[in-house]
Amino acid sequence: MAGSATAAATDCTLAGAETRSGLTNNVTLSASNGTTIATACAPANTPANVTTTKTITAGPTATANPNQYTITYQIDAVNAGGSATSYALTDTPRFGAGVTINSATCVASTPSGTPAAPTANCNGAITLTNGSATTIAAAASAINAATTHRYSLTVTFTVDPATVVPASNGATCATTTPAAGTSTGLNNVATITPTGGSAATSNVCAPTPAAITVAKVVTSGGGSNSPVVYTVTVTNNGAAGSYGVDDSPAFGVGITVTANPTCANTSSPAAGDTTPTCTTTTGPWALADPGTAIAAATASTAVVHTYTVSIPFSVAGSATAAATDC
Repeated sequence: MAGSATAAATDCTLAGAETRSGLTNNVTLSASNGTTIATACAPANTPANVTTTKTITAGPTATANPNQYTITYQIDAVNAGGSATSYALTDTPRFGAGVTINSATCVASTPSGTPAAPTANCNGAITLTNGSATTIAAAASAINAATTHRYSLTVTFTVDPATVVPASNGATCATTTPAAGTSTGLNNVATITPTGGSAATSNVCAPTPAAITVAKVVTSGGGSNSPVVYTVTVTNNGAAGSYGVDDSPAFGVGITVTANPTCANTSSPAAGDTTPTCTTTTGPWALADPGTAIAAATASTAVVHTYTVSIPFSVAGSATAAATDC
């Protein structure tokens, strides 16, 4: 039976413009007293038709731990056909560079049809390994006609901002589903294999959360009794986020800040906190207030904000080499 056969075409009921249905069979009797037609019909179940769809239903959501998040994927195994069958289902996370899976849980349900979804491989804590397939429903897991089995996977993961790179942060994956086999962002692949049929995949993806780092270098000065200028660079290789930056002097004994520093936002194009606050000689100096927004990196380019701090100072004659050698 063709997989395109519909329930209406197989239910033995003529509706609307239908002239045939199911296994209808007509016998015509031609006799001297007239013509008689007798009809019998048996409904024909449509073949099984198992597919999978995958969505992100929650997250990424920050936990109480630094740089740790959760994300929830929903996998539906759907038999839209008229016959029972069975299938196998696996899940393969393909997270980009800088993302480490900490733990995962799985919950199975049956939002429509019968029987209940198989739970042997989806019952609480499961092990997910980046780049490897994990069995969610074992081979030959039964599914009735007109039934949906739903699997909800919640993954807890940590982002290492220093190792996230734009090329693998999945910046465009929220709108463009990456090919199976591509490791980028929070990409996740479900693979369903109907018994006796061919495997099919369904991908979903979200960008890697904000991956913000800070670096500081001396860019000029530093000689005795002359201002020293530092450049502070804030870099984001992930999704949009926010930050705050305080600058605190820790000069050696005998080295004194002689006036309020000169602080500036030197980002090009202008971005970040455009009004750094450096109004004391002791610090800390607020280069960027908490909540300063930073845009998402693109698929190939990080977002960079820069600030400079110029600090006038003097060195007392009593300052020792140990106090001045960094």
